[in-house]
Amino acid sequence: DIKHSVISKFEALLRWHHPEKGILTAAGFIEVAERSGLILHIGDWVLREAIKQLAIWRKEVSDEIQISVNISAAQLQFEDLAEKILSYLREYEVPPKNLVLEITESMIMQSIENATRILGHLHDRGIKIALDDFGMGYSSLQYLQKFPIDIIKIDRSFITDIEANNCNDNIVSGVIAMSKNMGFMTIAEGVETEEQFKRLYKLECDEVQGYLTGYPIPKEQMRKVLEQQKLTMHIQSVAVNQ
Repeated sequence: DIKHSVISKFEALLRWHHPEKGILTAAGFIEVAERSGLILHIGDWVLREAIKQLAIWRKEVSDEIQISVNISAAQLQFEDLAEKILSYLREYEVPPKNLVLEITESMIMQSIENATRILGHLHDRGIKIALDDFGMGYSSLQYLQKFPIDIIKIDRSFITDIEANNCNDNIVSGVIAMSKNMGFMTIAEGVETEEQFKRLYKLECDEVQGYLTGYPIPKEQMRKVLEQQKLTMHIQSVAVNQ
């Protein structure tokens, strides 16, 4: 969160601890998972585990913490996706507002009517919907009005050289301004430098994501980060009250 300089969300990232190749990122196996159909089982497992972990952090650290989970195009093809997600939230007693589902424009375009209906149902229940990698797909204003979206995630390709590239700077500035007018929150992806952060702060971007704020780490280590943040915020609150 740029304004308050605190961690407000996490994104669930998938890693495979391969016995021979070591730790593989999703890029190393998702394509195979999609071709084989295993992506449905993987996606379901990720959703449940993320919500389960969210329930733990809400009780132990902060009930305001949110987790975002990427949804695959294959998952959006099934009508029971919405009810499955809602059932996990009920099972672990997590409010829908704490969950963010990330989708891409290209995914929605594969089946606009079906995707809009499923996401709309989840959105009506209070789950946040984020449009990932914005700027790399269709970026149609018509679709932005039609889709049930809460968050625009600006693709990292526009952030990389935002300090030196006037074109990218103008694009990012325009996206943020448009998003505010349409009532969307904005998140800049791939933020790695203080200069990028400062520029995005001036442009009034809501949140940033990237190596500047933290590298991907296991949930056990993340808990320590959260507890430290909670302690810091408590100290600041005491100082202000005094």
